[in-house]
Amino acid sequence: MERTRKRPEFRKGRPTLTREAIGRAVLELGDAELTMRALAAHLEVTPRALYKYVADRDDAVRLAADQLQSQWAPPELDPAHWRDSLRELCLGLLDLYRRHPAALRLAETTALDVHDDTRRGNEAMLAFFAALGLPPGDAHRAWRQTIAVVAGHSEIERWRARSSAHREMPEDEDSFDDVVDMLAAWIATLAATST
Repeated sequence: MERTRKRPEFRKGRPTLTREAIGRAVLELGDAELTMRALAAHLEVTPRALYKYVADRDDAVRLAADQLQSQWAPPELDPAHWRDSLRELCLGLLDLYRRHPAALRLAETTALDVHDDTRRGNEAMLAFFAALGLPPGDAHRAWRQTIAVVAGHSEIERWRARSSAHREMPEDEDSFDDVVDMLAAWIATLAATST
């Protein structure tokens, strides 16, 4: 029986470099600081060592997209109970953005939707909105607006957390439920005017 040699998890007290570690580092850095040199420094390796695992920056970003997709799957979406489905979808996205805030900045300048799992997820979302009676263009608008609303709320949460470290902030009067309710009302209006 032939044995495969398992790669050690640590060498000289430091974690060994893996493609998974590179993907995680891309999500930590986000786009503003994402150069191969900065990525190597973040991982405490040389750029040359990094190129043994990834071909270039785009390859490293694809690893980050893989990790995002492995951590989030769209919920079962039921057009008959679409408001509940929308709420569950928004809560799942918010949780993902809270865990990986740099993913939003990365998505601004990088085509993360070229990833197969991302494309399948987008198609499922578009099918959900189409099942509500939205034509293709409006289904795209509804999905983009859903992402924008959740991403915006996530950014506001981070801003409030940073601001409260420097000064006292008033209580947050707007809950995420209110935000989702406003989004649902907009989608209902869009569906009503599309028919």
